Amino acid sequence: GYAHTELKELDLAKRALQKCIAVWRGLEGEERERGAKYYSNACFQLGKILLSSGQNRNAEEVLLEAVRYGPPDAHKHYNLGKALLKNGKTGEALDQFRTADRIEPSKDYILVFVARACMDLARYQQAEAALKRVPVRQRKAYVWHEMGKLHLLQGQPQQALKALLTATEIDPRNHNQYYTLGRAYEACESPAAAHKTYARAIELRQRRYDLEFPEAQECLAAIEQQAIDSGIDLGADNGAPSFPDGFIKTFKADRGFGFISRDNGADVFFHISDVTDPDAIAVGVGVAFDVADSP
Repeated sequence: GYAHTELKELDLAKRALQKCIAVWRGLEGEERERGAKYYSNACFQLGKILLSSGQNRNAEEVLLEAVRYGPPDAHKHYNLGKALLKNGKTGEALDQFRTADRIEPSKDYILVFVARACMDLARYQQAEAALKRVPVRQRKAYVWHEMGKLHLLQGQPQQALKALLTATEIDPRNHNQYYTLGRAYEACESPAAAHKTYARAIELRQRRYDLEFPEAQECLAAIEQQAIDSGIDLGADNGAPSFPDGFIKTFKADRGFGFISRDNGADVFFHISDVTDPDAIAVGVGVAFDVADSP
């Protein structure tokens, strides 16, 4: 089961893990007791596979078994919490996330789900307290994204805007972050910026996953209709954000050159002599650029 999982052979992994589970359930006495931790681990691995494929009810069942028969394990409680949350059992999910946090305190991804469950229960102060436990310098994009969503729920669109802009700077290719950023611009009464941001979210999801983004498309259409009704020029700058053309993929400082990756084409070579701010060069930084033919 583990080997098939590592090789992304999920159907084969499921069958192997299900056989392991069935064997343990047929045991009795001391043999059953000795094998309990292996049963727990098999349930855990199967639960993660089921969760990733959207089989949330089945995932909940086997993850409950993983928690019941294994020693305390933050990841087992965390994944059970995710299954419970997807199944609408928010209070139970929060209990699992808090248990995971007690076992392995201050893991940012666990705290994000503590906050998410608290937000679903309208416990905004508890959600904020959980997110603030992640030190500012260690906050990844998904932590800032969650903070932005929380500020929107609290009716604080300006604070949401700051958090979401930080999220998109750290991870400029996440379409969900741009969608939430668009909502923040709308809440700040900046329709042109919201329009541009929703369009970016739609573009990113289409390019990266070849999928439509109905929620963002609906928001985009509503803004366009509002612009027609109110005579708003959506092409005006009005504080609309600018988005990078690509991202620095590699840079060899000793030789002064690197490559920029972009969504819609091959990587682009650049030399430090062509960069307006050489001190800002760093892998992962978003950049705007023009492509010129070699002489």
